Parts: sequence; C-alpha cells; structure tokens
Amino acid sequence: ALYAHLVKTNSYSSDIQPSDLDELYSDNEMLREFYPIKEELVNDLHTYRENAVFLVDNKFFNAEKCQAFIQENKKNRNPITFSTFYHNIYQNLPELYQNRHDEKIKFIESDWVDFHSPIAFCRFTEKDIEFHLSSILHSKAFPKAIIEYILFHLTIHAAIPYEYHGPIFKTREEQFVPTDSAKQEFLNLPIWRQMDESLPENHLWPEICRQYLRIFIAGITDKLKHPSSTIEVNPYDYI
Repeated sequence: ALYAHLVKTNSYSSDIQPSDLDELYSDNEMLREFYPIKEELVNDLHTYRENAVFLVDNKFFNAEKCQAFIQENKKNRNPITFSTFYHNIYQNLPELYQNRHDEKIKFIESDWVDFHSPIAFCRFTEKDIEFHLSSILHSKAFPKAIIEYILFHLTIHAAIPYEYHGPIFKTREEQFVPTDSAKQEFLNLPIWRQMDESLPENHLWPEICRQYLRIFIAGITDKLKHPSSTIEVNPYDYI
C-alpha cells in the first residue's frame, strides 16, 4: 500500500514530497504502529527504492526489436554445455572466483515453466554446490554473454552464500565482463539502440545484461504490453 501510494507514482524516492509523506503518516494509525519515528519510514522507502530495479527507459536496447529477437530464437538450441560456459568465465575473471572451475559444482537442468519460474539458482548440499538452471537457457534467445552473467551471478552466491544481494555481492557483480567471443556475438545482434560508441565500456556490462533480462522477463510474464511504458521488473527475483 505504501509503495502504491507513494513510490510507484514517483521516478525516484527523492521525488516524494514531504507533504505527501506527512499526510500519509499523520492519517494512518497502523502505519505509526510500524514506524513510531517517521524518519524510519523515510529510510525504508529510500532503501526499497534504491534496491528495486525498474525498467523506466530501455537505455541499451530497442525493446520491440529485442522482444522480436527473443521470440524468434526461443526454440533454437545452443549446444554449449553450462560447464563449458563456467570454465570460460573462470578463465576470464579468475581473481573474482573463490571456487575453482574444477571444484565439484553440479549443474542441474530443469524444464522451463513459462510463468514466474526461476531462471537459475544456487543451492548447497552436504556434498557439493548445485547450480539449478532452466532449460530455457539452452535457447538462443539467451546470448552467450547473458548465460555467462547468470553463471557469474550464481558463482558469487556460492562464494558468499549469506550475503544474498547485499553490498558485497553487488560490488563483485559490477566487475562482470563477458568473454571476448561472447561480447562480440552480443554486440552483433540486431537489438541495440543506436549508440555513440561501438563498444560499451566494461563497467556497463552488468547493467547491459540486467537490462536484457528485464526485457526477457517482462515478455514471458506478459508484463510488456507496451515496450515504451514504465514497468517494474527485478531480475534478482528470477536468478
């Protein structure tokens, strides 16, 4: 209710007017039970807004072309194994890996369920670490760079399992860069907006991958009725 009333209608938490917050706080007795001090409410709203991921503007991709590419390639298969992808990104960014590529990581594939289904997740057992990966990832709708990003994401979970998506996790994730071949393949796809430079800077790649995932997730969950509209999609809900 708080989100719908205050946050959803503002682009950023800083856009919320103090008068709006004062009115909500003074008129809602239950709210004061949860937040005896109004500043605690302010802090929570700011934190929530900063941690949410919003598709307000397709900075990197033409959303309609990207959706068309995804739909055309969902049934085409990529034969490369997940273990090969993992080995490649380990070699590309060894300093960020606390698990060696030959350590016993078990890759488990599951059938794709085309609605609110996790794309991938990391699980610990007594014997090993399991990377559960949806069969949709074998689709060519997932370029190699995106698969590398997802496996890199899972590897950080394996290395710091109690961090979830906290600040240490995000600091490491922001250092992701695809392998050169995956990067070139991705840049040659007909899905991009016209960009000033032909090759994005390395620090942009994590957000590029998240942007692609937002468009994919929005499409398969039927959220992207109008590609130019403002919608909320958080990739961390799916990986």
